[in-house]
Amino acid sequence: MKKIYGVSISFLTTYICYLIMLIYLTYYAMFILVNGIWSSIATTILVTTSVGYPLIYFRSRKSEESAEEK
Repeated sequence: MKKIYGVSISFLTTYICYLIMLIYLTYYAMFILVNGIWSSIATTILVTTSVGYPLIYFRSRKSEESAEEK
């Protein structure tokens, strides 16, 4: 498995696809539900998942790597 900056390429591709899907769903929600409440909820979900997903992934990877070293 090739790695870029210590991250596997398969993870990068899935993450990019995941982001595109999230952005698409966010805009879809904004156009259908023009209410300010829904668009702000969608934006919040987009930001938290795009930031949180890699953090959770790297934490799980670090715990796996430390378990392998032991």
